[in-house]
Amino acid sequence: MHRKRLYTFVFAHDARAQIRRFTIPHYALYIALGFSCIGFLTTIYGAYHYVWMSLQMTTFNSLKEENKEIKLTNQKFQILSSRLEEKISALEVASMKVSILSGLGSKDTNSGIGGVGGYSWSNTDSSLGTPLKDSSGMANHEKEIRLLEKRFRDLQNHFSNLALRGAHTPNIWPVNGYLTGGFGYRSDPFTNQREFHEGVDISAPQGKRVNCPADGVVIFAGPYLGYGNTLVIDHKFGVTTRYGHLSRLNVRVGQKVSRGEFLGLVGSTGRSTGSHLHYEVRLYDRSVNPVRFLKNYAKISG
Repeated sequence: MHRKRLYTFVFAHDARAQIRRFTIPHYALYIALGFSCIGFLTTIYGAYHYVWMSLQMTTFNSLKEENKEIKLTNQKFQILSSRLEEKISALEVASMKVSILSGLGSKDTNSGIGGVGGYSWSNTDSSLGTPLKDSSGMANHEKEIRLLEKRFRDLQNHFSNLALRGAHTPNIWPVNGYLTGGFGYRSDPFTNQREFHEGVDISAPQGKRVNCPADGVVIFAGPYLGYGNTLVIDHKFGVTTRYGHLSRLNVRVGQKVSRGEFLGLVGSTGRSTGSHLHYEVRLYDRSVNPVRFLKNYAKISG
């Protein structure tokens, strides 16, 4: 007859204590060990799951904070972009007005920069905390800024050239007096024959100061044929001025002169009937009417 396998456990507190025995079938022990292993594995899995969930929560909280920062950054970015669009619009309008006033631009609104475009924020879900991946807004802003910078450089160059030309344009009278001889054909005061007068004669008292009408460089100073004591000034851009019949020269060849500077004194040297200034303006060595360059023709007398 088959005998059951049993396991007997003996317990005693000390050598003199009563011995206690505990007997269980062998399969009961295996079952207990199985449950113990399952419990151990369950404990390990639970600990692992707890640690994993803790890490996930930490990551989630970190992402949540980062998401808040991204939202705040996007909001600031939108505000700055909106302000930038406003400034670009204002600058564009200002530059267009200046361009039109200066003659560089056209009143046709289709010319030049056609208006402020830019990124439409309505296409962006502001509730999302993700970074803005579409950079077309900033790209448009940068393009508009580059166009505005080019326009302002063009305007700067234009006005610099205007200022340079203005400083070198003989647009004031060299002396106040009375116009006794105009530009063009007239009767020669000595021969009464018809001749072409290449400048204007301004009657003024002997010794009256003659001023420079524009910035330039003296290229001739001295006696010259019937002009008597003569000055010639180069004002750049092909413009020269000539002053004849002076009683005294106050500048020398090679000297830089500025508008209003003292050039010499009115006289009657050379081929002259009396005290006056012969004044010429020449463009690429061809005489032109000085009145074309003058701000106010009426200032000839006074």
